[in-house]
Amino acid sequence: MIQCLTTLTIHELLLLSRNGETQARTLDYIDHMPASVQRDAKMAMASIADEKEDTAYRGAYDKIVETLKLMKARGILIAPGTDLGGAFNLHRELEIYQQLGYTPAELLKLGSYDMAQYLGQKDRGAIEPGMLADFFLIPNDPTKDIKAIKKIAMVSRCGVIYFPSEIYPEFGIKPFVEKPVVKEN
Repeated sequence: MIQCLTTLTIHELLLLSRNGETQARTLDYIDHMPASVQRDAKMAMASIADEKEDTAYRGAYDKIVETLKLMKARGILIAPGTDLGGAFNLHRELEIYQQLGYTPAELLKLGSYDMAQYLGQKDRGAIEPGMLADFFLIPNDPTKDIKAIKKIAMVSRCGVIYFPSEIYPEFGIKPFVEKPVVKEN
């Protein structure tokens, strides 16, 4: 299988962000972030001299998306990743893959099972008896709206439960959802 690693979020940031405008990639969560992050989200990576350059930069982004659509149509695995780091950026990477023609359900598979297979981790990405279950809990249905993955209520990793609503404030982040009620058997 032919594979392509792309980091569309960095292209979005470089080619589409403009000084003084909140970056599109942050719109869903920026109000929850500390002031310094909010300020940074209004800074462009590149200085755009004039309208002609603006049009050229936007056209370059459109060309990248068009090329990736063609690659997807030809069966090439488009592997999500980001040079920007952090979960919010990876969530955005999956979200903007909808521009390539993926459905939210396909994106969930692409970002979990397909990536585990791509990385050669045969014991990861599948849900079946006897396998270790790392998962996260969200209040809405990500198969209908991929943006739902940005509002994580609980994470289970190696049998340990974490609640972002307890962790985020330590970083100055206002939680997106309340801690869920967990009942033990």
